[in-house]
Amino acid sequence: MERWRGKVAVVTGASSGIGAATVKALASAGMITFGLARRVERVEQLKADLPEDARERLHALRCDVTKEEDILAAFREVEAKCGGVDVLINNAGVARSSVGVLDANNTQELRDVIDTNLVGLALCSREAYQSMKKRSVDGHIVHINSILGHKVLPMGTLNVYPATKYGVTALTETMRHEMRLAGTKIKVTSISPGLVRTEIIPNSGAIADMPILEPEDIADGILFALGTPPRVQIHELTIKPVGETPETTAKRNSTTSNRLSSPAAYHPKIKANQMERWRGKVAVVTGASSGIGAATVKALASAGMITFGLARRVERVDELRNDLATEAKDRLHSVRCDITKEEDILAAFRLVEEKCGGVDVLINNAGLAKGGVGVLDADNTQVIRDVFDTNVVGLALCSRQAYQSMKKRSVDGHIVHLNSILGHMVTPAGSINVYPASKYAVTALTETMRHELRLAGTKIKVTSISPGLVRTEMPTSTALAERPCLEPEDIADAILYALGTPPRVQIHELTIKPVAIVTGASSGIGAATVKALASAGMIVIGLARRVERVEQLRQDVSQQAAQHLHAIRCDITREEDVMAAFSQIEQQFGGVDVLINNAGIAQGGINLFTPANTAQLRQVLDTNVMGVVLCSREAFQSMKRRSVDGHIVHINSVVGHTVPAFANFNIYPASKYAVTALTESMRHELRMADTNIKVTSISPGLVRTEAIPEMMKTGETPILEAKDIADAILYVLGTPPRVQIHELTIRPVGEMM
Repeated sequence: MERWRGKVAVVTGASSGIGAATVKALASAGMITFGLARRVERVEQLKADLPEDARERLHALRCDVTKEEDILAAFREVEAKCGGVDVLINNAGVARSSVGVLDANNTQELRDVIDTNLVGLALCSREAYQSMKKRSVDGHIVHINSILGHKVLPMGTLNVYPATKYGVTALTETMRHEMRLAGTKIKVTSISPGLVRTEIIPNSGAIADMPILEPEDIADGILFALGTPPRVQIHELTIKPVGETPETTAKRNSTTSNRLSSPAAYHPKIKANQMERWRGKVAVVTGASSGIGAATVKALASAGMITFGLARRVERVDELRNDLATEAKDRLHSVRCDITKEEDILAAFRLVEEKCGGVDVLINNAGLAKGGVGVLDADNTQVIRDVFDTNVVGLALCSRQAYQSMKKRSVDGHIVHLNSILGHMVTPAGSINVYPASKYAVTALTETMRHELRLAGTKIKVTSISPGLVRTEMPTSTALAERPCLEPEDIADAILYALGTPPRVQIHELTIKPVAIVTGASSGIGAATVKALASAGMIVIGLARRVERVEQLRQDVSQQAAQHLHAIRCDITREEDVMAAFSQIEQQFGGVDVLINNAGIAQGGINLFTPANTAQLRQVLDTNVMGVVLCSREAFQSMKRRSVDGHIVHINSVVGHTVPAFANFNIYPASKYAVTALTESMRHELRMADTNIKVTSISPGLVRTEAIPEMMKTGETPILEAKDIADAILYVLGTPPRVQIHELTIRPVGEMM
């Protein structure tokens, strides 16, 4: 801790528990320490526990972190007294465990927890960062998180506490990316304790018998993180008492036998009879004026539900009736509602009750992203509040009102949260603000509500649906429009699927991403492609004979992308392998949306006229032509069956268009000419079948792969890298639905062929 001696630390929530232990530890370690608290007199009393020299280093400041004016005043005082802050410990946190997320009249409790644990943390971090940046200080921000920021336990009325801690997990990563992009060396660390003896923990016999940490244990963890060398950053530090087994507790207390956790990426359009139980029932959809919300109200009304679309732009919901059949138009109703305003929510649910008796299904779709404004940017308070109030508070209040309506009428209803893959992973995408934090909070809220509903003895279901990139009006969507993209209707189909499951089945989490198959995925272009597609947010299945090499590719991508990269052993020259692979993909992931026909071989050194070359000729044709046909056929059948506007890409070659005057090419150019013709044949078939499925041929020049002789890789011959082709595939897949790239030829600069 020597490097921090004489430097300035700010600790929030310093009056008791972890905060009190931390200010004492920091002051004793030589830091000028400011303890922020509402009960400022209790911070003053801590001086009595310190050695005389350390007492002078501890200062108390009155501050309620739910009030921005208090935060600004506190940081101004630190600046006036000591120049600024070098270390921030975001410790302040509250829980309201006696009040459930779905309890009536709980708005103030929800706001208290969210404003303290999330908004206050974000604002304090912002002010600390601004102070560090202004003075070019390589400081350190530490968030006191919780194991409940990574796993929601079935512990009764946890309220939104786990949701806020999930939010802290996401904020840690968001801030880390912002700091990196800003070129700073400021560190940020999340410390996640298990059970700690603090004022938050209820004084009960059950708790007393459990293994428990002391606040000093967490203070020691903070000193450890601060004491690492400048080159070392502790991302996440999880601290549990010896003997704590929350996983065992969760298993013992939860009833999982009737639940289905589905990783499926896409599901077939729901059959009419699966929605029969909801016919004539009442659905409420928030954010119904466009995108997923608009697609959802149309789908629900068409499926026979009386559907109320809540939106600020209510006239746009009314216009959606023009897209419906005559009988469905009468089932769609619009209600003006801004879900950041509790009075609007209460009025909307009263109106539904007066007209139809109450709500049976709630789709929490309304969401807001504020790209371009960083978490740590100055004067961003309103942006932060807007995102949290829409994505978290509004969702919680709507869920509460829906639950109260269902409970009053003894209805086994269903609540669906439109989450995001950013509720499970934070991508290094720059200034995405607190949006991932809000979606991490939704992930936790889903589990919190599920436990509350179970403990209340209801059969009400709650489901989180986490799409990848969807083509909507949201700025993050339009900015990434060249990436593989879902349509709003895909998400509406998933909602119908979740609603259509039998009463005994509950979909916990449904992650929706386009599914891609890449053949020949073990090396070269195939390997580069599976990594690129997984990193772009797709579920990717790499088909290869050397399946272990596809498995190894997970080491080359982020942890989040690695979770969506799968390998299946398949020799595409064997029809039984192809059929088995596509069957497995259908069962496990629902089907295929994108096929990259990359597998290909050349048999250099063997001429067409070489005696006894039949096996080599057959192998080239079976791989480069028959394998392409079989895989394309199975992919098309999967797309057609699910009405998916998919995309098939053939990795062709420049020798599929011209045969250079080189010897020993064997039948390879003929096989690639065949791919050129197959591309057009398929395009005509797809057009005549009245589909919007695309097919593209990509024809590279010389690429550095295992098929190329070493002398050509190391000489002066111009050569492409496998990544160049993977980038081209992303471009082709990212074109708008109206655009189809027929042929894309890529050559290295200076190539003479």
